[in-house]
Amino acid sequence: MPKRKVTFFIEQEMLDELKELSSVLRVTQAAYIREGIKYVLERYRGLKKAQKEGRYPSGDEIPLNLHILRSTAQKYKKAKKGRK
Repeated sequence: MPKRKVTFFIEQEMLDELKELSSVLRVTQAAYIREGIKYVLERYRGLKKAQKEGRYPSGDEIPLNLHILRSTAQKYKKAKKGRK
């Protein structure tokens, strides 16, 4: 599958840890980022499916860190208000 270039922002502490991990274990930073994205997509797959079906997700479909979704939604709403 072809790879696409993307740009995103992370905190400096996260970047420093990623660089250190990459140099110690000799695995590229991009490989860790791809692994992290794959993990998130798998973790939230059930929640997405339930939402598409218009139902409340069952216990095994709800990720443990549901607060991440709420905080992301709040940031999106704030950003959207600022664009007006």
